[in-house]
Amino acid sequence: MKSTRICLVLLFFSSCILLLSTCKKETDENKITPIVKNKLSGYVQKGPYINGTSIQMYELDASLNQTGKNFSTSIIDNKGTFEFKSIALSSQYV
Repeated sequence: MKSTRICLVLLFFSSCILLLSTCKKETDENKITPIVKNKLSGYVQKGPYINGTSIQMYELDASLNQTGKNFSTSIIDNKGTFEFKSIALSSQYV
């Protein structure tokens, strides 16, 4: 009777140790790391984009829905060159 009780206690503690050792520290996989760019530039090659035409860039979430953050700039020359300066994005999609 006493040896059975000792075996049950040892089994209980062994189970607890095994259970605790298999637990992982919870990590936040959805943690947002901001993307900061000093300059983002490119060319627009469709439509009548001439010097001074307004360009908008909208940040999107992983489902491609707008997050509410938007950035604006204008065309620099008649070739369609644009440049966004000092932007911080919380998503990799725009």
